[in-house]
Amino acid sequence: KLSRDELQAVARKSFARIGARLFRRDLTDAELTSIVQSYMKAVDAGTALKRTRELPSGAFSTMSRSRSQ
Repeated sequence: KLSRDELQAVARKSFARIGARLFRRDLTDAELTSIVQSYMKAVDAGTALKRTRELPSGAFSTMSRSRSQ
């Protein structure tokens, strides 16, 4: 199990990589800090992250599709 600091470092690195691809630019430090803080609040609250679909790289998404689909 990762320590909180290790998890935060991994999340920051992952969100930086994902954000750069999603927005086609590097996220600013303020944007990245805000995203990581929101993620860590969810982790601290015990929010379960749901694996919704397999991605080609074997990673997983925490976003779920609309239930109406």
